[in-house]
Amino acid sequence: MRGKMTLALPDLLDRGLQLEIKGETEKAAAVYQVFFENHPENTAVMKRLLILYRRLKEYRKEMRVIDLALATRRQVIVARQKAWAIEHPKAAKVSRALLKAVERLAKNQPGGDSPEIAALTKRKQLLSKRIKTK
Repeated sequence: MRGKMTLALPDLLDRGLQLEIKGETEKAAAVYQVFFENHPENTAVMKRLLILYRRLKEYRKEMRVIDLALATRRQVIVARQKAWAIEHPKAAKVSRALLKAVERLAKNQPGGDSPEIAALTKRKQLLSKRIKTK
């Protein structure tokens, strides 16, 4: 496997396809894994790798691929959001305020517009915790 590690990434992808065509599923999966570790954003390779691990009944390896793919995609989303917030600071500030208000409503905490109600609600929660501890 060491020889394949030194191949350029496009060559790794071609090698994986050749191995898959020959029916060498385990070797193809190993080659795709090397490619995927270097390019976890590559959806096509991720899908091939998931299919091969499913065929091989390598469910833990399949789960690791899914975890890495999800983590990578979350990082991309966060990076895009940060870049957008830098480019559009006023809209980002309004968006954050709106998000906080919606989250409060989702938690069934009324008073999204009133700082007084929000302060009272927060104080009530603190007091509830203190009363339970006594």
